[in-house]
Amino acid sequence: MGEYIATLSRPGFTLEGLDAVSPSIDALAFSLDDVALSALPKIAIFDSNHKLGFCTGANLEATLDTAEQTLDGRRVRVKGLRPITDAATCYGAIGTRENMQDTVAYSDEQAVNSKGLCPANVSTRLARARLRIPAGVAWSFASGFEPAFAQEGKR
Repeated sequence: MGEYIATLSRPGFTLEGLDAVSPSIDALAFSLDDVALSALPKIAIFDSNHKLGFCTGANLEATLDTAEQTLDGRRVRVKGLRPITDAATCYGAIGTRENMQDTVAYSDEQAVNSKGLCPANVSTRLARARLRIPAGVAWSFASGFEPAFAQEGKR
């Protein structure tokens, strides 16, 4: 769990400086490929012990939740969610509740289809969305959803 997240750059190494890290290139604890990219900013996290770590390696599973939305207390039918991400594989679910005192309940996850939509058919007063990108999937951004919804109870 991170205490603070930021975009930082790692200091680079010179060939002379590698001797201070390891006397053998084969025994290095990191890849020289990472050093070549050290001038580029990467996501970095300070943990609760105030230790800095860079997010490198294979992608872990990512879960993003949106803020809760309402239509002035009226019921809304959520017909689907269009994830705003470049992840080829992702899943969407809808969090629902009838009032602020209820616990949020999530619908079953739906994979993004060929139209770029996670289909749904949920009726609620308060709605939020959850995006899940599985571990190992390549992606560079995820910024939310474009909802497909309609107000219910029109006369």
